[in-house]
Amino acid sequence: MSRWLTPRTILGIAIAGVILYGYPGLVSYDSVDQLAQGRHWQLGDWHPPAMSALWRLVELFVGGPFGMLALQTTALVLGTYAIVRAQVSPRTAALTALAIAWFPPILTVTGVIWSDPQMVGYLLVGIAALLSPRPRIRLLGLLAFVLASALRHNALAATFAPIVLLWGREQPAVVRRYALAIVVWIAVTAASLGINAVLVTEHQHPFARSAAPMDISGILHFAPPISDGDLKQLLDGVPLHVDRDVQQAIAAAYEPRGSFIYFEHPQPLAEPATPAEFAAVAVAWRTLVTAYPLAYAKHRLTVFQLVIQARARIAVPALTQTFAYIGTPELDHELGLAGEPSVVQRGWFWWVRHCGAIWYAPLAYLVISFVLLGFVRGNRAALVVLGSSLGYELTIFLLAPAADYRYSHYLLLTTLIALVLVIAKRARRSWRAT
Repeated sequence: MSRWLTPRTILGIAIAGVILYGYPGLVSYDSVDQLAQGRHWQLGDWHPPAMSALWRLVELFVGGPFGMLALQTTALVLGTYAIVRAQVSPRTAALTALAIAWFPPILTVTGVIWSDPQMVGYLLVGIAALLSPRPRIRLLGLLAFVLASALRHNALAATFAPIVLLWGREQPAVVRRYALAIVVWIAVTAASLGINAVLVTEHQHPFARSAAPMDISGILHFAPPISDGDLKQLLDGVPLHVDRDVQQAIAAAYEPRGSFIYFEHPQPLAEPATPAEFAAVAVAWRTLVTAYPLAYAKHRLTVFQLVIQARARIAVPALTQTFAYIGTPELDHELGLAGEPSVVQRGWFWWVRHCGAIWYAPLAYLVISFVLLGFVRGNRAALVVLGSSLGYELTIFLLAPAADYRYSHYLLLTTLIALVLVIAKRARRSWRAT
């Protein structure tokens, strides 16, 4: 068996297993909206337009979501393998990649066509490339980082540690080395921002329509009493459905789970719809954050606790069971696929819901990651992986527009990789000592 169960075969099985589960590619409303934007080349900035552009490019070869599913799955499996391979045998690295790719909390997100698993795959490929001693391979790693950063607004926090810790490590002058690495990181970040700036054809004001209203509501929920007169000045130009007891009304409707839930029904703080209202919401946000920083911090901590499942009963995240939401026939038509989950998917959904939820709690992985930091001395790969994931996860404290499980996908994946790297390193040291 060992003769045919080569590392290449194991990696093929790992990729095929994820594709078998997700085929032809699970999607949500966001996914199909991005597909439609790519096909019609009407690229908004609610999501990074690089995702729609990439999907359009992939569809030149494979139509629908399958090409994207194959792309993000392959990047995740091969990236994991290449990082772990630095410390274990090829077969062990391949088995590790298979186990991590099939791990239920990882597979739940990898099977869906989102920018999150796409970004994660290219981050892993980029880290693996920067760990290489070959200069040309490292340059390819920077290109992977440019793509990853273009797919998520806060991916720049995930690329910082790998570039700073790995780029130019042969330089004898420490100050010059880190200065050069920071310049490279800035260039990678600027390139990704430039790509999205060039691609976007329609500005949709995502901050003013999602994160900002949620933050304003949260600040007023935790802030000391503010009179209607003062608050109307602070919220000048912001659309409101109340004209008295404004703070009490907005605070009572506080919804830290996300603006998409908050705006499902009419609210005291209305959703902005005009350029003047977008600008007013942004000004009000800056004013309130400056005036009530403690209330803002309490609100963001509340959202972050929901993201990492620290405040509520641990539950299996909502699973995407249909290929498009019911009630959006134009997007159903755009995708051109049946909405019913496959037999494999139905079986998986049932099993995941009945096998417990503790392994889905991002809080557990966050704690493990911080603990692992105490064991990474002399283990550059583990340090880089942990630095990348923790940097990315902590940006969620400030930037998360909703308490969404998929935001912690990178944290879960890299915690498992770092755990393998730390165990392998210590096991090798113990073996040499004996």
